[in-house]
This record gives sequence, C-alpha cells and structure tokens, in this order.
Amino acid sequence: METSADDYLGALQGEAEIDSTGVFTIDLERAGATLQRFQLPSAYHYGLPLVACAVVGGAEGLSIFPARHSRVIDISGLALDFEGGGAALGYLQLALATAARLAGTEVLGESWDGRAGSEFRMWRGKLLYSPLEQPPWDGGLHQRTRLILTPGHVWESRLAGAARWLVGVGPASDPAAEILKAYSRYSPVPIRLDSCELNVVRQGHWKLLGVLNRPPLQLRPLTALRQIALEREVPFAGYLGQGVGGGGVLAIVDGLLYPLELPGAHPEVRAIVWHSGLQRDLSLLKLVENDELQRFRQQLGQIVGEICSG
Repeated sequence: METSADDYLGALQGEAEIDSTGVFTIDLERAGATLQRFQLPSAYHYGLPLVACAVVGGAEGLSIFPARHSRVIDISGLALDFEGGGAALGYLQLALATAARLAGTEVLGESWDGRAGSEFRMWRGKLLYSPLEQPPWDGGLHQRTRLILTPGHVWESRLAGAARWLVGVGPASDPAAEILKAYSRYSPVPIRLDSCELNVVRQGHWKLLGVLNRPPLQLRPLTALRQIALEREVPFAGYLGQGVGGGGVLAIVDGLLYPLELPGAHPEVRAIVWHSGLQRDLSLLKLVENDELQRFRQQLGQIVGEICSG
C-alpha cells in the first residue's frame, strides 16, 4: 500500500499539544513512531521538505550556508503560522524531525512576519515554540524563517571534514548537500547552497521545444530555437518536445524532481513539467501511483504526440 506525504504531514500535525506553560510543543517521541511507521529516509534528507516548505509557502528564496560550526537555513519571504497549521508548516515539522535524527544535532529557529513571530527549538525530543515581540535579526520588516543546525560534537565534525579534505574528497561528500543538489535543481524558488545557486536559468540541447502554460522556471536552449507557445486546459506547465539524446520526463512537485516513464514515447522525447497535484510517498523520492498520475501520463503523452507529429 502506497502512503503519501500528505498522510504523514496530517499525522505529524496531529501529534501537537499545548502544555501548561503556554508554550506550544510537538511531541517528537510520538512523532518518531510515526516516522518509523511511514519509513522516512535518512536524516540527511532534511533539506528536501525545506525546499517543499519554501515552494508551497510562496517564499522568495532558500539559502543554506555555514556560520562558525553551524549550518544556517534562511527561507526569505516566508513567515509560518504555528497555530494555523498548513502545508508549509507541516513540511517544516517534517524537516526538523528528520534533522533531529542526526546524532547530537541542536536545532534552533525563528520565524518573523514583519510585526510578530515565533522562536522554536528542539528540547528533549520535543519541538517547542514561543512568541517573539522583537525581530530576531536586522531588517525586521522582512518576512523570514531561519533554522540553525549545530552538531553536538563540533570537534568530531571538524576532524571528519579535515579527513575528507586530506583524502581529496572535499565538501562534495556532504550527503545532505548532495541530496539537495540532486533533487531541487528545477525548484521555482531560488536555492543557494554555500553561495552557489542550484537552479539558475536552465539550458539544454533541444531539437523541438514547446512551452506549455508559462512554466515557473525559465529555460534557455543552447542553440537558437524558436519556442512554440502552448496553452492547454491541464493542471501543469512545462517544456516539452524533442532533445538531442532524449532525456525522458522530469515531473517537478513542490520544487523536487521525479523521473517519470512515458510509455510509448519516442526515444528523443524530453519534458520538464511542473505539477503540484501529484502525490509523493513519505520519502519524497517517489510518486504515488494513483488516478492523478495516470491522468497526467495520458495528458502529457497526448500533448507530446501533437508536438512531435506537427
């Protein structure tokens, strides 16, 4: 039986309670059982729900950078409503619960909407938050959510980094960074990792290019090629046509990419399509096979067929 991320987000938010001190908490001991039940992947996948949080929350950008011995994640243009819930908050909770599985890691954060906000932290297996009346950073009129991840054993972390450098592996061996780079390069929200932007204007070798329903990320073909504008009554947008060497289909859901088979398609068919209505399992790495996915394949196949035969 396939389980969608939506099912988990609902279950995780159901773990919430308000304690006697008036500080809102999420019981991560019970949430941890929920994580195991839904088979969440490794702790290094915490960046994927953060990308989804930024996309569904309408953020302006997401930046991840080092600060002393910590990792800072800034989601600009997004303030979270801890009492109102919503998909963005659910994804944040999923990210924090995942990051907390990194042994000894301390997770702190603040969210500010320009007038008020909340600070939150992990403590004894719980996520606590309390109100903020003053902006936690300069430029308090700007909406922002910030997380700070600090490893509990700083010297062990520094020794591990030095060992990677000595053997010539370098920072590319950071599994969290590699996962983020692999799955978020077509996010419609700009993402910067250690000052490098992951999803700059994309390029590609196309022999035929159709632009469907104004995609959220600009794509520039390497060769001078006319782009055919396509308007269709479908719940998705993207680039599709034929590419040198093929390339297959990439479905982008909440900023994360998913390779997808398109049965019967020509080997040179290439498509990059944004569709917010497709469900994923809790790993956020696999699309759930359901009626919506079947309908998407059929509609996309028909449009690709029209372009390639025209």
